[in-house]
Parts: sequence; C-alpha cells; structure tokens
Amino acid sequence: MRCPHCGQTLPNGTQECDRCHADLSPATRRKELLVSVLVALIAIACIAALTYVVLEWHEAQLMSL
Repeated sequence: MRCPHCGQTLPNGTQECDRCHADLSPATRRKELLVSVLVALIAIACIAALTYVVLEWHEAQLMSL
C-alpha cells in the first residue's frame, strides 16, 4: 500500500507511515474520506446555487429588454 500523505510504499496493514508518521489506521482513513466527500458535496451545492442565481439574473435581464 502507499501512504496517502507522502506516497511512501508500505506493507499492507501498516498503522503508521515510516516516513511522515501519518496515522493510517482504518478509522482515521474513513474519517478523512468522509470529510473529503462532505467538502466535495458542499462545493457542488455551492456551484449549483451560484449557477442558478446567475441564470435567474440573466433571464431577468433578458425579460427587461
């Protein structure tokens, strides 16, 4: 397996990286994955909301012509 932080090749089941000392326990990796997914979902929701606002504004500008 590879360390997700520094890329060091490690034996499977390693709990801590030898190079960067990152915690590689399954619980920590699950938590990091959950945080990444939540950040991605929030970013997608913000982009969708901004797109909606811009399109509504653009439509309102066209209607006022």
